[in-house]
Amino acid sequence: MTKPEITGRRDYEARYSRDHRDKLPYYCLMTDIDSIEYRIINGEPRPVAIVELKGLTKHGVKEFFKTSQYRLEKYIASVLKIPFFIVYRDEDKSFIVIDVFKKESFKVSEKDYWDGIASIYMDDEGRIIYNFKNKINIKVIGFMEVEE
Repeated sequence: MTKPEITGRRDYEARYSRDHRDKLPYYCLMTDIDSIEYRIINGEPRPVAIVELKGLTKHGVKEFFKTSQYRLEKYIASVLKIPFFIVYRDEDKSFIVIDVFKKESFKVSEKDYWDGIASIYMDDEGRIIYNFKNKINIKVIGFMEVEE
């Protein structure tokens, strides 16, 4: 039985997702990566971060860390040697950011979030550099339990 489409995607995306589930065997898997942040470096697009957007729900935070989607996106980011951020928009319009590889989670204002994303760049040695200012460190239930 096909799972209902609940993402609110455009019709063609929903149709492709449904057809993928209905027409392919169980071992053919796919996932939707929300955002690949990139910069133009020497005239070429280069990925600088994966950003997964999540709704802030009581169980959604903890449960996401148990999914194959989380493990796959973490693997892709590690192969590319780029940061992997899981981002939640809070009710007060601030952002809760989980920096998976730095193993930290923090809350920042809307302005500081967008400034932090804008700060991401690749240095001459290919290292990704970024800085989120005015971070308020918080504990995200479920994150460190999965990572340890």
